[in-house]
This record gives sequence, structure tokens and C-alpha cells, in this order.
Amino acid sequence: MKFLKLGSAELAAVTAMLGRIPTKEEYMKIVPQKIAGKEADIYK
Repeated sequence: MKFLKLGSAELAAVTAMLGRIPTKEEYMKIVPQKIAGKEADIYK
């Protein structure tokens, strides 16, 4: 099993939502949905 090695606000937010560290698949599903259309404001 490969592990996702990230330390980010996005990872912290998903972890808080789920109450546990997400799998790579969960992270890759949730984060794009949450930031869609807000990229210009988030990533300045």
C-alpha cells in the first residue's frame, strides 16, 4: 500500500470532516469538489 504524504490545509480540512486521515481516493474525491470554482481565491 502506498501512502499519501501531504501536509496541507486541504488535508487538515478533509481529516476534520471525516474524523480520520483520508485515503488517497477519499482525498482526491473530496478536495476537488470543495475547491471547484474557488481556485483563484484560494491559490493566490
